[in-house]
Amino acid sequence: MRIDKAMAGTPSFDAMVMALHVTGNAACIRLANRFTTSPPRYGFYDLHLRDAGLSYQNTLLIAEAMSGAMSESANADPVLRSFSLSYNTGITDPGIIALARVLPSTLTELGLVSCDLGDESGKAILDWANRAKNLTMICVEGNHFSASTRQGFTDISARRPHVMVVV
Repeated sequence: MRIDKAMAGTPSFDAMVMALHVTGNAACIRLANRFTTSPPRYGFYDLHLRDAGLSYQNTLLIAEAMSGAMSESANADPVLRSFSLSYNTGITDPGIIALARVLPSTLTELGLVSCDLGDESGKAILDWANRAKNLTMICVEGNHFSASTRQGFTDISARRPHVMVVV
């Protein structure tokens, strides 16, 4: 399901709220409703959908909303600060690969704990993490990464000691 036309010209935060509604997932709708009734006040927001029963399709909708947010220019909307989809085994490697392509550089924390992910998505997350200048924490334990992918995550904290990595 694509929502590009519905979100055309919509500010990025509003596009994310709309995407959360469109997923049809109860946890996403609850979060969207919370954002609507209590919008972020301090220039940032956190998107935490842990153990929400998310599917690959839900992940693509969230990635699409993020992609639209990235193309916004001079946007005064709040920025995504912390993002977690931990304990959602239905998001799949292809879903995380699509998401990793559009994760914003403003992200300081990423949680993808026990999502049944493999090396393909691990590499995509590593590619993003190596470009994410604001990153302070990444938690990806409980996935099916090979020793070399786990080492890639460990190397991040070796190169950037201010980044806590749990793998």
